[in-house]
Amino acid sequence: MEADHSSESSESAYVAPHCSVAEAMKLISHPFDGDNRKLREFIENVDVAFELVHPNKHEVLLKFVKTKITGDARSKLMVRDLTHTWALVKGILEENYAVRRTLDYYACKMFSARQEKNESVPSWGNHIDEMQTEPKEAARRVCKPEKILGAVGLICHLGKACFIQGLNSERIQTIVRSRGESITLSQAVEFSLEESAQFFPIERNPWPQGISSGVLFAIE
Repeated sequence: MEADHSSESSESAYVAPHCSVAEAMKLISHPFDGDNRKLREFIENVDVAFELVHPNKHEVLLKFVKTKITGDARSKLMVRDLTHTWALVKGILEENYAVRRTLDYYACKMFSARQEKNESVPSWGNHIDEMQTEPKEAARRVCKPEKILGAVGLICHLGKACFIQGLNSERIQTIVRSRGESITLSQAVEFSLEESAQFFPIERNPWPQGISSGVLFAIE
């Protein structure tokens, strides 16, 4: 009796379905008008849209994407001859609106950041996570393709180190460091939350007697 390879071949031939152009365009809810503060979000959303749509629909998708480019940014595209691919359009937008600084600038900025006095641990973690984006982009510009993955990985670990270093409580810094160098930023945030729940009610005394830690955190 011959082995049935039909299921095996069908599984190996399976390709994740692509979404329609209309569905992909839902990711690009806001137009880009030249405000450089919104450039990164716009480009990231369009990148995802192109990943989700089948390549044979990219030409159509690009036409819709261009309708989302308005104002001053649209005028920059209209005077350029080569805008027939998203890579070319993205290059024009980055050339005119991206704020590019050196890698050492972003590194210094991240290492000098500190948790604000009344800033929560999750908010501080999000702050560092956002700050990692810029040095990663800078690393992609200066590194050879085969070294980008390692550079981005290193920046992630440096971001975690900056998160720990910037915590308000030296006690919590020490405890989180003791968890090892291999932990991720999200794990460092989790450990910091655990320790802050244990120590902050004590460190923030004096509180009026009768106020429980549960009420303290409810107030926060």
